[in-house]
Amino acid sequence: MIEVRILGSASGVPTKKRFNTSIVVSVDKEIYLFDAGEPVSALLMRNGIDWTGIKAIFISHMHSDHISGIPQLIQSMQLTKRKNSLPIFLPQSGIKVTKEYLKLLRLGQKFLPFKLKISPLQKRFIYRDKGIAISAFPTTHLLESYGFFIQIKKKRVLYSADIGLLSDLERFDNLDLLILEFAHIKPEETFFFLSSKRIKKIVLTHIHPDLDNKEKEILALLPSLLKKKLIIATDGLCLLIR
Repeated sequence: MIEVRILGSASGVPTKKRFNTSIVVSVDKEIYLFDAGEPVSALLMRNGIDWTGIKAIFISHMHSDHISGIPQLIQSMQLTKRKNSLPIFLPQSGIKVTKEYLKLLRLGQKFLPFKLKISPLQKRFIYRDKGIAISAFPTTHLLESYGFFIQIKKKRVLYSADIGLLSDLERFDNLDLLILEFAHIKPEETFFFLSSKRIKKIVLTHIHPDLDNKEKEILALLPSLLKKKLIIATDGLCLLIR
């Protein structure tokens, strides 16, 4: 079974009903975390997801709303005696400062009961294990920012992370699920772009605070082709892919 859970659906500013970006993809009992905005540790706990079971973490870029929860998550794993190694993948430019920050917080390797391996994302990055293949692709949001294409058996999931232009996603089609950020792109242009794509289900997340209570207005802009397959994310939204 494949489960996708939107832990936090806000953009750069949390709101009364949305926390910063974090997404879990679960394949059977294997857990993969995409971005880790705060308070990801609490959101994992409240959604019944065991952080000791996280197999790998993928950070799309070095804005705080996508990585600020990492120190507390590592401390939570430290204090609950995680044993399995933890790979974290993030942009090359963030590796040195992340390692130094963790040392400052007494969360460097010598303080941990598990192996912490921080590795760079690259344009041709691919992570594979027996259940999943994850490839990173560059986006125009920052000089070094990435989205993720996730393949699980014959299922195809795309997590845009933050983009600068919709053309960042142009080459992707025939998807089972698109998780699309909605803070940096215009609604009308987005819906026109999506109408030409073969996508079974679309989830809009990373919701700008100005749109936090305007779900009805957003949905009213949808062309008929999208009405039955587009959802606006809420914190805790769970999707099953069969």
